[in-house]
Order: sequence, then C-alpha cells, then structure tokens
Amino acid sequence: MRKPIIGEELYLIQEEKNKDKIIGYVKVITVGRKYFKIDYPIYVGYSNFYINSWKQKTEYSQEYYLYENEKAYLDKLETDKYIRILHNNLYHGWYGYSLYQLKKIVEILEIKIDE
Repeated sequence: MRKPIIGEELYLIQEEKNKDKIIGYVKVITVGRKYFKIDYPIYVGYSNFYINSWKQKTEYSQEYYLYENEKAYLDKLETDKYIRILHNNLYHGWYGYSLYQLKKIVEILEIKIDE
C-alpha cells in the first residue's frame, strides 16, 4: 500500500458479524513513520493504521478497514464473491469434471504441471 497524505479521504468500513457497516469517507489527519490516523472516533488509540498495510493497529481482531475509494471496496466484495463461488464449486467436486475440463482449468489458471 502507498503512504497516505494528510487531508486525503479514504473509504472506511466497519466489519460486523453478518455484513459490513459502511462508514464512508474519512480524512487522514496525521501521518507518522509507522502509523497514520484518521478523523473517525474509534476507541482511544485505535484510529491508528499501519502505513505499509493500512491495517488497523489493535490488540484484538481488526474491526475497521480502509480502502482508497468506494470502487476499491466494491472490487474487494466482488473478488470475495468469486473466490467463494470457485471454492464451493471446485473444491468439493473435482471428480465431477472430465479430463478435458480439468486440463482447461489448469490451462486457464496457468498452473505448471511436472510430467
């Protein structure tokens, strides 16, 4: 991840049990060497995020997630959806595919097979 700039607006999401709570755009208010801080009132000390990963600095599980913009967040949701679909359909049922189909899957995914 790139280093954010003071005053820049980033898209904040709060992860909840069954769905994400969209907070919206928040401003970066300070940028240090290791952390940056946003202007959203999270618990004391927990509005810090690591510069190199944009992950929330916390002693517990990360609850808040930052994205460049709303499109980046929506792209992440779509990516997760496709990963889930592929996992559920392929992981549990490889034996239902023909040899031709399996070879095409390997070709599309550009997986090298030692023969």
